[in-house]
Amino acid sequence: MKHVNSIKLELVCKKISWRILPLIVLMFCLSMLDRTNISFVKSHIEIDAGIGEAAYALGAGIFFIGYAIFEVPSNLLLHKLGAKIWLSRIMITWGLVTMAMIFIQGETSFYVLRFLLGLTEAGFSPGIILYLSYFFPAIYRSKAYGIYQMGVPIAFVFGSLISGFILDYAPNIYFKNWQWMFLIEGGITVLVGIFCLFYLDSHPKDAKWLDIKEKDILLKHIEISNTKVKDYSTKDIFKSILVWKFVFVYFCIQLSVYGVLFYLPSKIAQILQINVGFEFGLIVLALIAILG
Repeated sequence: MKHVNSIKLELVCKKISWRILPLIVLMFCLSMLDRTNISFVKSHIEIDAGIGEAAYALGAGIFFIGYAIFEVPSNLLLHKLGAKIWLSRIMITWGLVTMAMIFIQGETSFYVLRFLLGLTEAGFSPGIILYLSYFFPAIYRSKAYGIYQMGVPIAFVFGSLISGFILDYAPNIYFKNWQWMFLIEGGITVLVGIFCLFYLDSHPKDAKWLDIKEKDILLKHIEISNTKVKDYSTKDIFKSILVWKFVFVYFCIQLSVYGVLFYLPSKIAQILQINVGFEFGLIVLALIAILG
């Protein structure tokens, strides 16, 4: 009987995966793209907006101040208001801020917009992890989270192609090519955020695409998974040495990752003596294929 139930649960989780994971990967791709797309226009904003090396580095990093401030409150609001509404809100607002990057006119406006981008995007990644816990029992969560993380390499490869294409072929009407990049990529995020509002369900109970039996099987297994988890207070979490070890490891990972993401396009273009455009995107794609 347990074997039969496990097969049924696997089928339900596959159905859920095909329903929500492709969209979640796309959402994460846009998240990574919109927070790092300044790397593709580093030389453009240096010339047109007077953003020097020091200002660029500070602006790239100031994103994470806003991101850190609203991270925990954002997750609490997600749990209270519902995942569908809050995740959609996050996407729409960070998309609008990305579009507003076209108004960069100097260091101050650059800092303010980067800070606002972090503030509006705060809670997205932990919110997705929480959202996946609503739809997947513990034994399937790691796989779902692994698929979600595929958004990082996908964003870099296709983000390079999309951003490069816009920079090369955007019409020189009303805005400059780097402004068109922010406008188009931010606009796509807003549209996807609106789509999420109608497509996502906050909880399996709300999912009309799951029948009663599927919901029953899923919710029973999730309940069993959750009963095995011990509750900790916020105070206990901050006192945990293990938590701080994970924080340190994650800090080191992100420090190296974002150092690469914010500077790699300009460095590759400098070494190969090309512009960061569609040709650059094709070269990145070729390098990924070779390394793969």
